[in-house]
This record gives sequence, structure tokens and C-alpha cells, in this order.
Amino acid sequence: MSINATSAVNALGEFWFKIDAERLNRKLSLEFLWAFLRGRRTPVILVVDGHPRTGGKRISTYVDSLRGRLEIDFLPGDAPELNLDEFV
Repeated sequence: MSINATSAVNALGEFWFKIDAERLNRKLSLEFLWAFLRGRRTPVILVVDGHPRTGGKRISTYVDSLRGRLEIDFLPGDAPELNLDEFV
């Protein structure tokens, strides 16, 4: 069995995470986004790594449905040094 984590950190150092005992996939990414955005009143820009689970039609449809509350920008897939979560 493996343990996987999805996380986010902001410019102030605040940290959010979700631990799962199943393989990371788009469904789990959507669950993280739902929980992360719950109660937020201001728009969020989320910078994500190039992992396949962070993209796809379901996620882009969800982002579009938020009408500007969430913007996702993608890091290059081969640049883990740019992803601040890698150092947590």
C-alpha cells in the first residue's frame, strides 16, 4: 500500500494538504480542489506541477464552471525545483 499527498502552499506560508491511500488520479485532484476552494471569497491562482492528474477535461470543465474564481497555471513537467511543495 502507498500513501499519496496532494498539497498547496501560498505566498504567506499557509499550507493545505490531503492524504490518500489510493493512487493519485483526477477524481482525487477534484476532491482536493473542492475542499480547498470551500468558503473562499476571493479568486485563487493555483500553480500546479505537470502531473497528468492535474489536467484533463473534467478538471478544466470544473475550473470553467467557477467563472474566474480559480485559475490554474502549469509548471513544466520536468522542473520539480520550481514546485515549492516539493520542499515541504
